[in-house]
Amino acid sequence: MDNEQIKKYSYDVVAVYMTNIVKSGGYYNYLHGNTREEQTEYLQDKMAAYHLYDTGLTVAKEDELLSLSTCEYSSTNGRLIVLVRRRCANEKKRIQKSR
Repeated sequence: MDNEQIKKYSYDVVAVYMTNIVKSGGYYNYLHGNTREEQTEYLQDKMAAYHLYDTGLTVAKEDELLSLSTCEYSSTNGRLIVLVRRRCANEKKRIQKSR
């Protein structure tokens, strides 16, 4: 792949949260929502319930999201999730108050 094909993107951390696979009913269930609005609402509820700190950002239905998940050992089947949204071209950091 040559350099002309490589694109660089900027991301904002929307949430960092801990959850448990069993108690949360599957932290990845937002992928299976019927509509994008339901997916967004699910993420907002999970972020509000489990976030480690308030980033001041929220997700919108048009956002392109990336979630990074790793094992978190303070509980059985624990997960630490970092959820980020891709910035649009020439966009500065979007700040919104969480609900």
